[in-house]
Amino acid sequence: MLPQISALATHDLTGQAQAKVWTSAFLNGLREVREGRQGSFGWRGIFRVEDFFSYEESFGTHEFVAKLVSSGCRMLAFGLEHGDENRRKRLKAGADYKNAEIVSLFKRLRDAGIQTKAYFMIGGQWETAESALDTIRFALDCGATLAYFALYKEFVKAVHVLSEERGPSSRHDAFAEYSQMAVVWDATYSAYLSDPSMKGLSSPATQIEIESYAQLAKLGFRFSDIVKYNDHHADSDSSSSILSNVTWGEPSEYFSIIETAYRRFYLRPEFVHEYSKLVREGY
Repeated sequence: MLPQISALATHDLTGQAQAKVWTSAFLNGLREVREGRQGSFGWRGIFRVEDFFSYEESFGTHEFVAKLVSSGCRMLAFGLEHGDENRRKRLKAGADYKNAEIVSLFKRLRDAGIQTKAYFMIGGQWETAESALDTIRFALDCGATLAYFALYKEFVKAVHVLSEERGPSSRHDAFAEYSQMAVVWDATYSAYLSDPSMKGLSSPATQIEIESYAQLAKLGFRFSDIVKYNDHHADSDSSSSILSNVTWGEPSEYFSIIETAYRRFYLRPEFVHEYSKLVREGY
C-alpha cells in the first residue's frame, strides 16, 4: 500500500524523502476521512516487515505507529514465510531481521490497537518435518492475531519449464497440474460436537480443541473461510515427483502438519478471545 522504502538504495536520499512525504500525506488524508466519519472508517493493509522497520526509523517508532492508528488502520498483514531465521533469508529477499524483532513489532501494534496477520510458507527443497514444526511454533509465539500457512509450490522452475519452446511433454504437464487440499475440518469438528464418540480426525482432537471450536462456531468461525488458495502440485502421474520433492518425500506427513498448523493456531482458548474481538470490530 505504501512505497517500498527499504528497496531504495541507502544513498537515494531523494527517493526516501519522497516516499516519506507521500506516505505522510496519504495517511493524513485517511485520518481526515476517518474524522469526517466520526471514527467509523477503518482499513487493513499488507506490509513488508523490512519496509515497516524503515518507516519506523524514518518517522520515529512511536510517531509512525501513531500515524497508522489515527488514519484508521485496524490490521496489518506481513509475509514472514518461516519460523527459522536462516531459512527465511533463503525464501525472502531483504529478510535480515530476527524473530525477536518480529515479536516486538507485533506487540507494539497490538498495544496500539492494530491487529496483525502473519503469512507463512511450509514446504520446499530445504524443508523438513522439524523445520515445518519450527514455523508452527513461531506462529504461536510471535503474537500474530491471524495466521495463514501457504503450501509451497515450485513456481520458479514452473515458469522456466513452461516457457520452453517445445511441444507438450510429461515434464511440462508435471508443472501444469495442481490439486486442491481438502479442508474437511469443519465437518469433522461439527460431527464431534454432535457425537463425541465419533473418531474422524487424522490425529486425536483434544477436548480443548473441541471446546474452542464450539465457541468459535457460535461466532461464525469456519476453517473454510480461513484456509483458501490451498492448491498444490498434483499427487498423481508426472506431478507426484514434484510434490514429493517439496514435501521432504513424505506428502502424507506434510499435509498432516499443515492441518496441525491450523488446528494448533486457531483452536486455542486465546484465539477464541481474539476472534470475539475481531467479530465485535466487524472483521
